[in-house]
Order: sequence, then C-alpha cells, then structure tokens
Amino acid sequence: MSEETKRELYTQIKHTQEDGIDIVVITAGDGWVTYTAKEPIITDMTPFESAVSSLWSGYFHATDKSRELGGFPLALVSTVPGAVDMFFNELHETPEEAAE
Repeated sequence: MSEETKRELYTQIKHTQEDGIDIVVITAGDGWVTYTAKEPIITDMTPFESAVSSLWSGYFHATDKSRELGGFPLALVSTVPGAVDMFFNELHETPEEAAE
C-alpha cells in the first residue's frame, strides 16, 4: 500500500479572523474547498466567543453535509488561540453542565 493510501483523510473546518470578519472554510477530505462563509465578528460577543460560534456553524454545516463531503472524519483549526479547545469542551459538555 502506498504512503498516500495509508494517510487518513479529513474534512477540515478552518477558521480565521481578519479585519473584523470570521472566515470559515470547509475543505473535503479529497482537497476540494466546498464551503466558505464570511461573517462580521458577532458584536455582542468577544472575538474569542465569536470564533467559537463560527466553529460551531462550520461544524453543523459539515455534519449536515457529511455524505456530500465524503464521510471523512472532521478536523478543526482556528487562528484564534484556544477557540478549538473551547469548542471541544462545549461539544463534550453534559446536558447538566450546559444548563449551568
């Protein structure tokens, strides 16, 4: 088996913030950019909170379109320090923790 076929493919959700804009780009495991969203940073949130919210939007879009994206596992990245960690903390909260 070649090294290329051994490598696991991922659908990547990449978040950046530039000039007051949250940008989310979803790239399918085969390398095709399938979705790009550009939204102003949410005004009633900090830039960090807006980054986490944008990751959630990308996550929901990618999971809704999982079949069209090839069914690859998801990988999330952000240029905002700690945003991906906070996203995963929220993702794994129990319903009781979320209600607090």
